[in-house]
Amino acid sequence: MRYLLDTCIYGVLIDRKHPEFNRIREILDYAKSHKENFATTFIVFKELDYIREDYKSIVLPEYFKSNSVNLELIMAKKQKDVDKLAWHYIQKLGIEDVEMVFPDAENYAWACHANLDVFVTMNRRNLLSSDFHPSIKRINEEMRVKYVKIMTPTQFLNYLNPQTG
Repeated sequence: MRYLLDTCIYGVLIDRKHPEFNRIREILDYAKSHKENFATTFIVFKELDYIREDYKSIVLPEYFKSNSVNLELIMAKKQKDVDKLAWHYIQKLGIEDVEMVFPDAENYAWACHANLDVFVTMNRRNLLSSDFHPSIKRINEEMRVKYVKIMTPTQFLNYLNPQTG
């Protein structure tokens, strides 16, 4: 199985009082010991750099960023296909705030073109909203790419440990 963690997952580490903090720590501990199952993107790197600018005292998971597979590096030839799919999501779903949503669309498109199994996010606005999952699935079928499950941290932990869910 292969997974991609959205930037917002790391962002929770900034606030120990965040309701998802312990779940995120559990996911990152799992990722640390199963690096071969995780991928990342330059989009995540860039967004983490923005977070780091505001929270210089917080150590974000450099170990994970440096040891997970970067999709753009191993799949560079797919960049045009990824961009096309990301734009297709935005157009077909009628999303207006393109500048804000495009990184999410592109990140998810990378996961699809890399045939990952799960995209873990807490970002439930616009494109990644559960309301859009059926439409995203249809778009992926049209574009002949794999539909990657979009899960919350809780759903992902239940997926990893079905006996506890």
